[in-house]
Parts: sequence; structure tokens; C-alpha cells
Amino acid sequence: MSQNTSSRDKIGKAAWNLISSAKDSTITNVASAIKEGKLTVDSKQAQFLQELIQQSIDQGYHRAYKSFMREVDSTQVVQVTTSKTKK
Repeated sequence: MSQNTSSRDKIGKAAWNLISSAKDSTITNVASAIKEGKLTVDSKQAQFLQELIQQSIDQGYHRAYKSFMREVDSTQVVQVTTSKTKK
């Protein structure tokens, strides 16, 4: 695996982790609001709402992923290696 592929994979994984964290926080906050009575939703609706949040965030991630990775790929990163010396 090349350095570029490895870096690209790491960036993709980091992006997924970022989105997953936001999704988990959103679901937790909505569940807390329902439990505390700040949001009135019956249990059937609450389950649907949780699924809707998960699907919507996942769908948004997948729609944006290709564009995001194209932007990553277009960014030129200069890597300095210490193993090379000037003669």
C-alpha cells in the first residue's frame, strides 16, 4: 500500500469517525430530550425518529464523501523525508 493510499484511507476513516460521533451525540440528545419531557414523542415515533436521524446522517455522509475526497486528493501535501541528502 502506498503512502498516499494509506493517508487517504486514514482521512476517510477520520471523516467517518467525525460523522459517527455527531450522529451518536444527536441521537443521545434527542433521546434525553424525550426522556426529560422537553420533546413529546411516543415510543413508536421515537424509534422512527432515531432511525430517521441515523439514515439521514449516513446518507448525507455518503453523498458528501466523494466530493470531500476529491478535495483531499487535490490538496498538495509536501512530504519532507530525512533519508535523502543533497549532494
